[in-house]
Amino acid sequence: RIPGNDLDQTFNGIMRFDSTGQTIRLIGMAGFGLKLFDLTVRPETLETHFLHPGLGRVHDMPERIAFCVRRIWLGPPPSYRNGVERHGETTLLHDKHEGVLLEHAFSGQTLTATRARGPRESWTISYTDRAAHDREPRTIVFTDGRGRYELHIRLVDEGATQQ
Repeated sequence: RIPGNDLDQTFNGIMRFDSTGQTIRLIGMAGFGLKLFDLTVRPETLETHFLHPGLGRVHDMPERIAFCVRRIWLGPPPSYRNGVERHGETTLLHDKHEGVLLEHAFSGQTLTATRARGPRESWTISYTDRAAHDREPRTIVFTDGRGRYELHIRLVDEGATQQ
């Protein structure tokens, strides 16, 4: 789901990672299977295979989606090069990547949020809605720090959809 001033679009989709973990193919569909977009996202490039004309009116929609996907799945792994803080049950790892200050919040061994602040980027990723004893989130929310948009991702286990 992408809520925003110029669009509040909910869609279903398929996401496929390549075996190296450096390429993600995304296909987004409306309620009855109408294809909205088909994108290939790599760390440095975006290939738009298809973009529904209705989404074309939303400024930089493929780039916004690719930016979020890169930060969630293709970014650098959490690091503590710039320090570690502990606040009760929460551990914060501080890092800097390409001029952007990153803060990774952990509860135990589980990543719960990543925040970025810099001259070109400001965003937060929240990893929520975990099943008991499950380290993988069911919901990921990417929030643009400048208030332009949010991307809500609800992950569904492939095995659960085949029952």
